[in-house]
Amino acid sequence: MVWFLTNLQLLNLRNNSFTGFIPPSLSNISTLQDLDLSFNPLQGKIPEEIGNLHHLKTLYLQYNRLTGIIPLTIFNISTLEHLGFTGNNLSGNLPVDICHGLPRLKGLYLSSNELDGEIPSNISECSQLQLLSLSVNKFRGSIPSEIGSIRTLQILYLGSNDLSGAIPREMGNLENLVRLGMGENFLTGSIPASIFNISSLQYINVAQCNLSGTLPANICSNCSQLENVYLHVNELISVLDNQLSGSLDLLVLGYDLPNLEVLDLSNNNFHGGIPNSFANSSKLTGINLAYNNFISESPELSFITSFTKCRYLMRLAFVDNPLNGILPVSVGNLSTSLQYLYGYNCDILGSIPKEIGNLSSLIILSLYGNQLTGSIPTSVVDLQKLQGLDLSRNKISGSIPDTLCEHRNLNTLLFAQNLITGAIPDCIGNITTLRSLYIDANRLTSSIPASLWLQNNLLKLNLSSNFLSGSLPQEIGNLKVAILIDLSVNRFSGSIPSTIGRLQSLIDLSLSNNTLQGSIPESMGKLMSMERLDLSYNNLSGNIPKSFEALRYLTYLDVSFNDLSGEVPTGGRFKNFSSQSFMSNEGLCGDPIYGLPPCHTTGPKRRKLMLRVVFSLLGIIVSITIAMALAYAVGRYRRKNLVGKYNRLCTSHNTIKGLIL
Repeated sequence: MVWFLTNLQLLNLRNNSFTGFIPPSLSNISTLQDLDLSFNPLQGKIPEEIGNLHHLKTLYLQYNRLTGIIPLTIFNISTLEHLGFTGNNLSGNLPVDICHGLPRLKGLYLSSNELDGEIPSNISECSQLQLLSLSVNKFRGSIPSEIGSIRTLQILYLGSNDLSGAIPREMGNLENLVRLGMGENFLTGSIPASIFNISSLQYINVAQCNLSGTLPANICSNCSQLENVYLHVNELISVLDNQLSGSLDLLVLGYDLPNLEVLDLSNNNFHGGIPNSFANSSKLTGINLAYNNFISESPELSFITSFTKCRYLMRLAFVDNPLNGILPVSVGNLSTSLQYLYGYNCDILGSIPKEIGNLSSLIILSLYGNQLTGSIPTSVVDLQKLQGLDLSRNKISGSIPDTLCEHRNLNTLLFAQNLITGAIPDCIGNITTLRSLYIDANRLTSSIPASLWLQNNLLKLNLSSNFLSGSLPQEIGNLKVAILIDLSVNRFSGSIPSTIGRLQSLIDLSLSNNTLQGSIPESMGKLMSMERLDLSYNNLSGNIPKSFEALRYLTYLDVSFNDLSGEVPTGGRFKNFSSQSFMSNEGLCGDPIYGLPPCHTTGPKRRKLMLRVVFSLLGIIVSITIAMALAYAVGRYRRKNLVGKYNRLCTSHNTIKGLIL
């Protein structure tokens, strides 16, 4: 066994499948300097005996299943330089004198555990510390200001804890800091200006911390190395504090951060114009300005033109800002690397430029909830990598271009709530990757093309509130993975196909407000995933299938305003429905809780009841008849016997009398 190798200095067993516990006998290898058991499914507690390895420099037990507290003996290994327990289930507090016995410690990796308590202020005594990672734990209390005195610190991760209070201004003294992560805590106050004076800083994340206040006018004038900035989900406000009308304090940001790659300012209260100077950070790959109060200071969205300088840009989001400007033709000059363009809920005006087809790498284009007009540009055919296109809630008119059918990767197509006219293209079935199709609340006419019913990968189909007509074909049963089908508020006629019962995954079905007729198919009782079913406002007749009682997930049912008749089922989920579900069906009857008249049963139940009554009466009559017959027979028999006895008596008397005489 390895613990008999008394001169062993390095033991690396990482990335294996060792199970069980860490053997305490490892401490017998007194010469050991480097021990790495990371990435195994080891479990149990860390043996206290590990603290006897007095020459240990590196101890890595990361990404195992270790539990319990960290033995205090480990914090007394004075030779230790790197201590890594990330990705376990360790609990308990850190010792208040954590650094007293670790004078040479350079890296402390304790992220992703269950550690709690406060961060010891004594941490500053680890004067050689370069990396401190305590994120994704349950540390509480404030960030100790003493951290600011660890001048050697390069990486500091404190995110995803329960830390509170203000960010210590002393952290601006960390002159060698490269990466700072404090997001997802309960911090308050503003970001100390001193942090933005750390010239070595490349990454800062204080997202989702409830911070407030303003960003300094000379933000990052000294941190030119900054590559990633995450400030989203805070309450930061940038005021108009300079002489350039309408511009922000962030005006110089692009000039000061030539190496910036990712900038996330989303979910704040920034207002004013979006600085064109952002684009001077020419290495930008992602920028997120969403959920603020930015406006456009020109008729066109000029910041989009400025971003054409960012030739590496892959993600651009400016959603939920009251921009109220026109989408410029220059949108087609954005980086050909652009994959995600999000500009929804921004009051964007004008039409979609045909030049948008130049964005050949685009995967998602989302511009819903704007004031866009004009037609869908045919140039979208050039976006062959497009997977999602959302133009809902605009004022787009014209027809759906056939060129859309040439897409081979499109899975989400959302055109709802526009002014689109004409027919659904016959070729729609050619988009075999389609998973969601929403064209509801438009002005579509004609019938649903047959090719649509061949979309056996379609999950969601919403064509409601149009002027579509025709009948529903048996092929609707091909949509076997569909979870939502809404064809309501159209002009569909004919009967509901029985094949609809094949849609075992269907959760939500609405066929209301059409002119469908005939009976409700019994096969619909096989829709075992169904939660919402709306067949109201049609001309359906016949009974409500008793098989509906088997739909155990059904929470909403509406068959009102039809010509249904017969008794409403009472089993299954029906006891949870109200009169609203069945109103305006003159032939329906049933339980008073449904607001229906009682049933005057003429069906099989009534016949069975009548038969039971008849048989009972017949039984009584037969019994009485038999009793009377028996009584008569017995009476007659008795009378006959009495007459016989009398005659014999008379004969005997006469005989005796004759003998006497």
